[in-house]
Amino acid sequence: MFAFTLLQLNEKEKKSHSSLGKSEKSIAKTEIPSLVENLRAVLGFLHSDPVSRQVMWIAVFSMLALGPIQVVLPQYVKLELGLGELARGSVLMFLGPGLFLGGIFTILYHHLERKGLVLLIVFGLSSFFFLGFVPFYEAKATSIFLFCFGVSGGILSSLMPAILQKRAEDGLRGRILSLYTVCFQFTPAVSGFFAAFLNDTVGSLWTFTGLGLGFLVISLFSFLRYKDLRQS
Repeated sequence: MFAFTLLQLNEKEKKSHSSLGKSEKSIAKTEIPSLVENLRAVLGFLHSDPVSRQVMWIAVFSMLALGPIQVVLPQYVKLELGLGELARGSVLMFLGPGLFLGGIFTILYHHLERKGLVLLIVFGLSSFFFLGFVPFYEAKATSIFLFCFGVSGGILSSLMPAILQKRAEDGLRGRILSLYTVCFQFTPAVSGFFAAFLNDTVGSLWTFTGLGLGFLVISLFSFLRYKDLRQS
């Protein structure tokens, strides 16, 4: 009788283990979608939601300016302005406080409803500030415009993920922000390489002038074209 009871217990344990194994396999198949499926889901959401799609394009366009600032601007301050290491750091450090202040402004005015309109206006202002880095050949002017660009950049980098988080569904929010992070990391590297090529070809003045005018045109086009974002 005791042996019969042990046999029944062993059969129950085997059945429970087999059912657990099947459930784990099914969970592994259903809860871990492939990279293609994740990308398809993200692109499908961006295709169906024009505001989020336009915010992602603004993210790419605005991050193009970071490459020249990281690659060309330090060379301009060193070679064109003739500043040493300490003086060069004193000029370029104004970007950091500007970014911090821009983030603080976004926190203070988070209750604003027309965040998309604010995003487009600040994007245009950042393009204007970008134009002021070089043409004056003055360290103070570069610092002032760099600080103003930092403020606008801080507002942009705070508003864009806030809009994406608000509009994305719960199951897609993390993947949308991951794509935003990839754009943030990849775009400046590409623009920095292109800016370095332009700097070696035409010099820092024409590099920043040409890119700044290009950013202004893009910001004006975005303001006129992105109606959904402007009204959001």
